[in-house]
Amino acid sequence: MAMNFRYLDSLNPSGSSHKRPCILTVFRNGSERLEQYALVDSGADMSAIDCKLAKKLGLDLGGKRIQSYTASGIIESVISHVDVDVGKGHEHYSFNIPIRVLMTADDYVSPTLLGRMGFFDKFKITFDESNQKLSMKTNGQD
Repeated sequence: MAMNFRYLDSLNPSGSSHKRPCILTVFRNGSERLEQYALVDSGADMSAIDCKLAKKLGLDLGGKRIQSYTASGIIESVISHVDVDVGKGHEHYSFNIPIRVLMTADDYVSPTLLGRMGFFDKFKITFDESNQKLSMKTNGQD
């Protein structure tokens, strides 16, 4: 069965609002847990989280620093792993995904992204832009 989500209002850096395909996601690392709306982003090769949120989760940030190319420009990042829970109604899915931790400045807030590697391969994802709806159906892979 498909999980259907309406696009949610999201603020642009300029302060204006725009509807985007965001879903409530639980990020977990050991006993640490964080609920966060994440943008389901077909343009992102990998999921991404801001370093401030990664620190709250206690993610390993000791890996090699690499450059990540974002819509905002080039940002230094570290690749880590995190458990994620997504669902709606009676359907819930949990899995571990690779995630880029964006090493942003303290005053910069980066959107949380659910990207293709480790997330999109778990679902058949349909974006219905004209109706501002997102549909996700499990593809049966674990």
